[in-house]
Amino acid sequence: MKLFQRVICAVCCIAIIACSTPAFARYRTPANLKNLKRVSFPLASGARNSAALNNLINQNAKNGAVITIRPGTYSLGNIQLRSNIHIRLAAGVTINQLAVNVSLFIMEDDRNVSILGLSGKKKARINALNRGSENKFRAVLIGERTVNYRIANLFVDNKRSFFNSLDCFSSTGGGSIENITAINAGPGWGLLQVQSAKDLFCRNLDGAGGYTLRMEQNKVTDKTGPITNLTAVNITGRRGRAAVFVSPYQSNNGNVSITNVRSFDCHYAVEANFGTRAGAKFNRVTIKDISATYGRDGGQFRERRPGSPPGGDRLFLPSGLRKFVKVDFVDPRPVTFMRGPSFGAVFNRANYPISFNGKKIRRNFPASYQLNGAKDPFVITQAKFNQLHANRK
Repeated sequence: MKLFQRVICAVCCIAIIACSTPAFARYRTPANLKNLKRVSFPLASGARNSAALNNLINQNAKNGAVITIRPGTYSLGNIQLRSNIHIRLAAGVTINQLAVNVSLFIMEDDRNVSILGLSGKKKARINALNRGSENKFRAVLIGERTVNYRIANLFVDNKRSFFNSLDCFSSTGGGSIENITAINAGPGWGLLQVQSAKDLFCRNLDGAGGYTLRMEQNKVTDKTGPITNLTAVNITGRRGRAAVFVSPYQSNNGNVSITNVRSFDCHYAVEANFGTRAGAKFNRVTIKDISATYGRDGGQFRERRPGSPPGGDRLFLPSGLRKFVKVDFVDPRPVTFMRGPSFGAVFNRANYPISFNGKKIRRNFPASYQLNGAKDPFVITQAKFNQLHANRK
């Protein structure tokens, strides 16, 4: 009887431990992390530049290390992580981009790597150079073969650079990106673009400008994709295009599940686009609890989106609001972006299974967002968009 009780007790303990580990936690804390060497940067009386930090990483690459960057202001670029190297940014750290067209932190062919601000409230700050779209900038670049990575507690000022604050190309699996705030993203970019991912968890991403969470492959290469098993919670967009953008573009992608999407003064809260290549799709996308708060001058959108009806997208707006649309940005491709009133909550052009569940909230949209007495729907399809575009008064 006592043996039976001990077995039951052991089973219950295992069950409790399993339940206490969130199912969505994709980064797994390495077993050797607590035993790794602890090092501070800069070393006493040592240099505080990129070469010195890269040297320190390389010196500890064999056995791994936790490297804490002390409070202060640094100019850094092309910091190449190695397996079992974990960067910690103390509260009060500010990192400025060293030069134009330079990424700050790079993960590639690495396993068990992380970049964490040590304070969730006073996040480590990363600043792009103030060169706008002339500057190709990434705060963190996650390469194709990166496995078990974590990035958290960062504040990024993108300064309307060309590229996203974070770009993820990892197709081999296991990552978490959490508690990131980004401001001043260009309308063609955003906080995080996921081009390839396997078992990626995102939480508490808050972006101003462009898209906060953008799941889209690169149209000019076949090397990206697919996105497999992505889970996201608490995604917020402010004065940009949308909090969430889903577009398979060219890959056969897996499942995506997102909960709690909020937009404030954005074009939409959620945009879902179709695949442009035969077979390009997501297996299933589920988005739950969406809130879109109207704003009059923050929503970013293309002047002429591919497939737009004649006259450009601004004619979708009620006529009394079109005067608030202004040119926002012309990027080098060239593409002209406008800024003006929010269009709606969800724009759905998906040709794959997608569902919008849970709470559906539209706040402060004027009464003029209606046609023949019927309010605009929460989910706007391309057919409905065309109807409103042609007949809005």
